[in-house]
Amino acid sequence: AADAGTVWITFDGYYLTFDNYVLNDGWYVTKQDVKSDQIQLEFHNTYTKVEFKAEVDNGQVKLEVKSSPDN
Repeated sequence: AADAGTVWITFDGYYLTFDNYVLNDGWYVTKQDVKSDQIQLEFHNTYTKVEFKAEVDNGQVKLEVKSSPDN
């Protein structure tokens, strides 16, 4: 998930599964919302927020990673 770390998910053709994440130094998780069709994680460090989203849409997994200043 950008500079925050690495996220592992699995998609079996129907459902998303959140497997794990590993954070880089200085990062922490502030949101973890896991459903069978959508996974959302939010990571922060001193200056930056990174939002990770994986979503099932018409049998395909769409990934979105946004980075912004952490106010």
